[in-house]
Amino acid sequence: MDWERDRVAMNEDPVRTVTAVVLRGPALEVLVFEQPAAPGLHVPAGRVEANEAPEAAALRTLLEATGVEGQWPRIAGLVNEVHGDEARRRWIYLFDAPDGLAAEWSTNPSNLCRWVPFDDAVLVDAEQPWLETVRASLDGES
Repeated sequence: MDWERDRVAMNEDPVRTVTAVVLRGPALEVLVFEQPAAPGLHVPAGRVEANEAPEAAALRTLLEATGVEGQWPRIAGLVNEVHGDEARRRWIYLFDAPDGLAAEWSTNPSNLCRWVPFDDAVLVDAEQPWLETVRASLDGES
């Protein structure tokens, strides 16, 4: 880790980003997707557009990545992170899975969506800490 680079980056105005984590069932599964251009498992994530609220960005990002229309998101955490030379402020939202979602489906552009057990989910390295934020939030709800 480059502490000086991270310190300098965090003094910049951070880029606003969101993550949408969808959970379902008593066995607690998380919705993930795979995409041809970026190998590995992902959860929906993206930037907050100008004049867009973070909650609206999470809803949009979830729909774009998975085709799922989310409702009633709740905040799991707000984290500051550095990606490359870019400071980011990330809102992590939790969604309950809508009824009737299949075990697996494809979306445009060719994302393969599926459910994996939350406790066994291994995302690409940059995204794994987001699940830890969700885990801490869920532990706080119990």
